[in-house]
Amino acid sequence: IAMEFAFMGGAAQDPADKPGVASLTASLLDEGAGDMTAEVFHRTLADKAIELHFDANRDEMRGSVRTLSENRDAAFDLLRLSVTAPRFDTEAVERIRTAQLAALRRRSTEPNAIASERWFATAFPNHPYGRPVSGTLDSVPAITREDLASFAKRTMARDNLKIAVVDR
Repeated sequence: IAMEFAFMGGAAQDPADKPGVASLTASLLDEGAGDMTAEVFHRTLADKAIELHFDANRDEMRGSVRTLSENRDAAFDLLRLSVTAPRFDTEAVERIRTAQLAALRRRSTEPNAIASERWFATAFPNHPYGRPVSGTLDSVPAITREDLASFAKRTMARDNLKIAVVDR
């Protein structure tokens, strides 16, 4: 079973002074949910051969889940938990924040990444599209757990959801 979905409202919904909230939120959705820590959540995904992934772009937060039919119930339960009860535990937030900052430092030396960010900033001045999706080296450290939880609650709602499912 393969399912792709998107919640309308991505990085364009980030606070003006905190680009990167959508991206960091997406990166944390599989880092523990409900009563499951990140370690338990990841072990359960691996034990059941479930692939669960989230990312954010300017207009949406996208996700996908892939699993064998026999693990359907477990896969959709883990997906439900990650969307409705993400934990945003301090350890996970700091680990993922550190990774996002490292990626931003790498991108700061890549000509294509630099050109892309400058193009968006020039093409969309004073507009959410002009801000970097992954945030900046200054904004990402300022993102709080409350920012993440607020973005998740506001964006991941049924009236914002589009779904596509394939069952072979």
